[in-house]
Amino acid sequence: MIKIEEDTGVKANPLGNGAEIITRQLYCDAKDFHTCHLFLGVHGGDRFELVAFQTSGKETFDLYRPDAQAFIKSLNVDIKKDAAAATPAKAPPAAGTPKATGGLGDLLNSVKK
Repeated sequence: MIKIEEDTGVKANPLGNGAEIITRQLYCDAKDFHTCHLFLGVHGGDRFELVAFQTSGKETFDLYRPDAQAFIKSLNVDIKKDAAAATPAKAPPAAGTPKATGGLGDLLNSVKK
Protein backbone atom coordinates (compact mmCIF):
# COMPACT_ATOMS: atom_id res chain seq x y z
CA MET A 1 0.00 0.00 0.00
CA ILE A 2 1.20 3.49 -0.81
CA LYS A 3 0.54 6.49 1.43
CA ILE A 4 0.64 9.98 -0.09
CA GLU A 5 2.73 12.21 2.20
CA GLU A 6 2.74 15.39 0.09
CA ASP A 7 0.57 16.44 -2.82
CA THR A 8 0.84 19.77 -4.61
CA GLY A 9 -2.60 19.26 -6.10
CA VAL A 10 -3.39 19.99 -9.72
CA LYS A 11 -1.95 23.27 -10.98
CA ALA A 12 -3.22 24.58 -14.32
CA ASN A 13 -1.45 27.34 -16.23
CA PRO A 14 -3.44 28.66 -19.20
CA LEU A 15 -1.63 29.69 -22.36
CA GLY A 16 -2.54 32.50 -24.70
CA ASN A 17 -3.83 30.12 -27.40
CA GLY A 18 -6.42 28.44 -25.13
CA ALA A 19 -4.29 25.39 -24.27
CA GLU A 20 -3.06 24.79 -20.73
CA ILE A 21 -0.19 23.12 -18.89
CA ILE A 22 -1.28 20.95 -15.98
CA THR A 23 1.16 19.75 -13.29
CA ARG A 24 0.99 17.68 -10.13
CA GLN A 25 3.74 16.47 -7.81
CA LEU A 26 3.40 13.68 -5.23
CA TYR A 27 5.69 12.33 -2.50
CA CYS A 28 4.62 8.87 -1.37
CA ASP A 29 5.63 6.34 1.27
CA ALA A 30 5.61 2.67 0.26
CA LYS A 31 6.43 -0.30 2.50
CA ASP A 32 10.21 -0.27 1.93
CA PHE A 33 10.91 3.07 0.23
CA HIS A 34 9.66 6.52 -0.71
CA THR A 35 8.64 7.59 -4.20
CA CYS A 36 8.47 10.98 -5.90
CA HIS A 37 6.24 11.61 -8.90
CA LEU A 38 5.93 14.57 -11.24
CA PHE A 39 3.11 14.59 -13.78
CA LEU A 40 3.06 17.22 -16.51
CA GLY A 41 0.23 17.40 -19.00
CA VAL A 42 -0.57 19.60 -21.95
CA HIS A 43 -4.24 20.01 -22.84
CA GLY A 44 -4.86 21.61 -26.19
CA GLY A 45 -7.78 21.01 -28.50
CA ASP A 46 -9.09 17.47 -28.30
CA ARG A 47 -5.83 15.93 -27.01
CA PHE A 48 -4.09 15.51 -23.68
CA GLU A 49 -0.35 14.73 -23.62
CA LEU A 50 1.09 13.37 -20.34
CA VAL A 51 4.68 12.98 -19.15
CA ALA A 52 5.58 11.33 -15.85
CA PHE A 53 8.90 11.50 -13.97
CA GLN A 54 9.22 9.12 -11.03
CA THR A 55 12.06 8.28 -8.65
CA SER A 56 12.59 6.27 -5.48
CA GLY A 57 13.21 9.26 -3.21
CA LYS A 58 13.60 13.03 -2.92
CA GLU A 59 17.39 12.85 -3.25
CA THR A 60 17.26 11.02 -6.57
CA PHE A 61 14.38 13.24 -7.69
CA ASP A 62 16.52 16.33 -7.09
CA LEU A 63 19.61 14.66 -8.59
CA TYR A 64 17.91 13.73 -11.88
CA ARG A 65 15.55 16.71 -12.13
CA PRO A 66 17.82 18.55 -14.66
CA ASP A 67 17.87 15.44 -16.89
CA ALA A 68 14.08 15.14 -16.69
CA GLN A 69 13.65 18.83 -17.51
CA ALA A 70 15.95 18.49 -20.54
CA PHE A 71 13.97 15.44 -21.71
CA ILE A 72 10.63 17.21 -21.29
CA LYS A 73 11.89 20.24 -23.23
CA SER A 74 13.00 17.95 -26.06
CA LEU A 75 9.52 16.47 -26.59
CA ASN A 76 7.50 17.51 -29.61
CA VAL A 77 3.88 18.01 -28.59
CA ASP A 78 1.29 19.83 -30.69
CA ILE A 79 -0.17 22.61 -28.53
CA LYS A 80 -2.00 24.70 -31.06
CA LYS A 81 -5.50 24.54 -29.58
CA ASP A 82 -6.95 27.16 -31.92
CA ALA A 83 -6.14 25.05 -35.00
CA ALA A 84 -7.67 21.93 -33.42
CA ALA A 85 -10.77 23.83 -32.31
CA ALA A 86 -11.38 25.08 -35.86
CA THR A 87 -11.79 21.50 -37.14
CA PRO A 88 -15.37 20.18 -36.84
CA ALA A 89 -15.70 17.25 -34.44
CA LYS A 90 -17.01 14.89 -37.14
CA ALA A 91 -14.67 15.95 -39.94
CA PRO A 92 -13.20 13.07 -41.95
CA PRO A 93 -9.49 12.42 -41.40
CA ALA A 94 -7.18 14.40 -43.64
CA ALA A 95 -5.20 12.56 -46.32
CA GLY A 96 -1.71 11.61 -45.13
CA THR A 97 -0.23 12.06 -41.70
CA PRO A 98 0.16 15.69 -40.64
CA LYS A 99 3.36 16.64 -38.86
CA ALA A 100 3.10 18.00 -35.33
CA THR A 101 4.00 21.65 -34.91
CA GLY A 102 5.06 23.51 -31.82
CA GLY A 103 6.36 21.31 -29.06
CA LEU A 104 6.52 20.88 -25.32
CA GLY A 105 9.99 22.45 -25.28
CA ASP A 106 8.68 25.52 -27.12
CA LEU A 107 5.70 25.59 -24.77
CA LEU A 108 7.87 25.54 -21.66
CA ASN A 109 10.08 28.28 -23.09
CA SER A 110 7.03 30.44 -23.79
CA VAL A 111 5.92 30.40 -20.15
CA LYS A 112 9.35 31.07 -18.58
CA LYS A 113 9.48 34.20 -16.51
